[in-house]
Amino acid sequence: MAVLQWFAKSFGLLDVNYEAGYQFVRNGKDGWIMGLVLGHEFWERLELDMELYATGTFHPSENQPTVDVDARYKLHPPVILLLMAGRGLEPTRPPNRILWATLEFSSCCRRSRLARNENAV
Repeated sequence: MAVLQWFAKSFGLLDVNYEAGYQFVRNGKDGWIMGLVLGHEFWERLELDMELYATGTFHPSENQPTVDVDARYKLHPPVILLLMAGRGLEPTRPPNRILWATLEFSSCCRRSRLARNENAV
């Protein structure tokens, strides 16, 4: 389970999101997650984002910073195609390259970008 705090602000055509949170892990190490997303909605159905995020654990302290490019394409309400391509910023630690695609079925609320990506790391 993760507890996230999410801040969002628009600056003209650019949307900025910052997220930070704590991950409670039942049979493992508790950790943290944070990220910065810069995005733009090009058309009503297409949004592209650049994202810098990191996840880590406490005791022992470990982290994995990642940079990626995301796309959100609204196929048909409530179905959204989510695509991501990125890489870890520490080339000696796997996974060094990340490709991810999924379908999101939204009922009412937009999910946090980091919540969608936390399983990709």
